[in-house]
Amino acid sequence: MTGFEGKDGVVTTVVTNDDEYVADLVVLCIGFRPNTQLLQGQVDTLPNGASIVDEYMHTSDPDIFAAGDSCAVRYNPTGEQAYIPLATNAVRMGSLVARNLLKPTVKYLGTQGTSAIKIYDLHIASTGMTEAAALATGMNAKSIVVEQNYRPEFMPSYEKAMLKVVYEEESKRILGAQVLSKADLTQSINTMSVCIQNRMTMEELAYVDFFFQPHYNKPWNLLNAPGLEVVQDERLIKKQPSPRRVGLGCFFL
Repeated sequence: MTGFEGKDGVVTTVVTNDDEYVADLVVLCIGFRPNTQLLQGQVDTLPNGASIVDEYMHTSDPDIFAAGDSCAVRYNPTGEQAYIPLATNAVRMGSLVARNLLKPTVKYLGTQGTSAIKIYDLHIASTGMTEAAALATGMNAKSIVVEQNYRPEFMPSYEKAMLKVVYEEESKRILGAQVLSKADLTQSINTMSVCIQNRMTMEELAYVDFFFQPHYNKPWNLLNAPGLEVVQDERLIKKQPSPRRVGLGCFFL
């Protein structure tokens, strides 16, 4: 994108290097850039300048702490440092700096980059890695999508819910999850965030103990469903009969 065109402060055209696009509405997502020039060349940073901190919020200089949008965080799905400027991360990290000023006391548990948004009548939430992000890092990732009514159909009303869970194919470790529904199920993604932080697998997710009350959910909770499907698929694969082996022989006279 190179610019906007319009009249009286109203954007009518988006201009890019390739073409121009007429638009009724433009949403501009700029992102953040860490303001760390003060420490440039004095502490270890990511390529974008975000200060790298340890589990007690020390930078590479033990006398300098960093927190919030000025620094990187440990991203639990990958175990590596990443720049994820969220208010939730900033609040936690600032509190940890205060707790650890005199001596290392409380460790930072890392982040899953959990967030939520409401767009019109849809409640949307996400935690951890999307499938595209996992594949882009070279992970052997798979995903499963479950779409079902979030509570029993004998209730006076119910809504469709869509849940996608991303996981490592070999270990079945959960990497990320996203939910979308007209019902507000966003708190379920907070639960998935804890699952990722604790390095839970899809099989463990399948049998986690969640309450059942028809006002709120089904006997098998929505979060159990993707784990159950993965477990079932694995069982079916193991039950497949082995291909018959045909012996071939050669005779030389």
